[in-house]
Amino acid sequence: MNSVRVIALRLGCAFGIILTIFSSYAVCQTQQPRPVQYTLGSQLIFWVGGLSIMVLMGRIIFKEQLNERRTLSRLIKEIGPFYPEFDIDHIKTWVHLCAPHVWQGFVHGDLSKIDHFVTERFKQDMAEHVERVHEQGQTLECEFVGVLKVHPLGLYMVGQGPAPRDVELMLRLEQKALYHLVDAGGKTLKGRSRMDQVQHFWTLVHDGDSYRVDRVWLAERDATDLAERELPPDVRQWTRPEVANKADPGPDSTKRS
Repeated sequence: MNSVRVIALRLGCAFGIILTIFSSYAVCQTQQPRPVQYTLGSQLIFWVGGLSIMVLMGRIIFKEQLNERRTLSRLIKEIGPFYPEFDIDHIKTWVHLCAPHVWQGFVHGDLSKIDHFVTERFKQDMAEHVERVHEQGQTLECEFVGVLKVHPLGLYMVGQGPAPRDVELMLRLEQKALYHLVDAGGKTLKGRSRMDQVQHFWTLVHDGDSYRVDRVWLAERDATDLAERELPPDVRQWTRPEVANKADPGPDSTKRS
């Protein structure tokens, strides 16, 4: 991701500055006669201190990436084997099928093809978005090509459950698309007027039987509060509710638009 590259560059520069400061200090100290034990101790303090700073900065800056690793591990090893819809490959397939219809909703507000795969909250948010763009005289130009990558950032409880009901899965999607919002005067408000990589956050809420898209918004910065949310219990405490009718495996699996 572009944001990760920028952060990594800044982190490298910061460590370089720290390394230069510590090296200068060590040189100044070695210009005076010192016992060998003191010199070795200074070097040890330098390396331990530098590594500690790197670990601390990494945990602060790369919170999203650390949560992604933990979430992937839980989906693959703990939950996926017992609840197939939590298998990471199933999630990616589901998102690939749903994404084109979500983009159609951005422009036209038409969610008819995925009506059973979105929450009432999502329908309301999408309708308000389309109405707001129209009322303010804005123009939204969208063209969706495809999903490039799906990052599972976290699993959280957003209700009483029992899990899997009320389990929320948060995703970061990397997509190839054109997303360009301009005001009545032609000024760019969001996005670019050319094909680019567009990133969105998605939240999928489980109803006990299958997922529903609950929220979608532009990922303009990293999510930093992931570790503060309530986690689902151990999968051994999950229970599947009795349902009269099973939902389809995915939104409009035979046709995309």
